[in-house]
Amino acid sequence: PSRPPPLRAEDYNTKFWDIGNWKTWCNSTEGRGSIKSCGSVPFLEDASGDPLTSANVDAIRRTMRRLFEMLVSKDMAPPSWGRLSEQAYLLFHIAIGTAHQELRFCSDDWKANELAKNVYSAW
Repeated sequence: PSRPPPLRAEDYNTKFWDIGNWKTWCNSTEGRGSIKSCGSVPFLEDASGDPLTSANVDAIRRTMRRLFEMLVSKDMAPPSWGRLSEQAYLLFHIAIGTAHQELRFCSDDWKANELAKNVYSAW
């Protein structure tokens, strides 16, 4: 399978297209005051910039765990997420972005990577 073309930030009303936007918000007065009320992963948002529901986040985590199992079955699962091979990276991101387009509302796959780091280490 081939990687879908990147989405364009100007086509969506998201707050956290770039990881820098997320880090700036986290360090702002608004971010520090809101982070707990926005769910466990407030950087995950729909096309309108609204936080994903817990049911949506749970579905993404389930898909990630299935993809991790697939990587194991193909002998491509690294000991830590940061050691993922380029081939495994592409396979994972094509599959997760196809299954959950909201993970593509960002630059450089940062949202999928942030969540995958946490899910993979707990898996």
